[in-house]
Amino acid sequence: MPWTEKQKLEALLRLPWTLVPELTPEGESALRVKELPPAVGYGVTAEEIMADFWGSLTATLECYLQFGDPIPLPPGVLSLPWETSVELAPQESYQGTEDLAAGQPPTAVAPKTASLAAADKGELVAA
Repeated sequence: MPWTEKQKLEALLRLPWTLVPELTPEGESALRVKELPPAVGYGVTAEEIMADFWGSLTATLECYLQFGDPIPLPPGVLSLPWETSVELAPQESYQGTEDLAAGQPPTAVAPKTASLAAADKGELVAA
């Protein structure tokens, strides 16, 4: 089932955005999102800043979604949640129908994986 605009917005609001606190020339405090320059909240008190900030972030993200513009992502986020496909691990394959014939349980064979320890040493070895 495809994601609704509301679900997309809720997912975007939970991303780990880079927040940058600033002080305006007028002496107001500001909080902005580094990746989304239009998302800025201003105020004198923390409550004012947070209310303005969340309203601005929500409106900014709604505009990106409405117009289909590419959304800049925070560091470490590689794709939008609704664009990520989930890959299931391959099921184990079983060797030896001869095991069954001999009354033994089948031998499970794990899928081949690369050894991370070997990769760290510059040696990529299939396990």
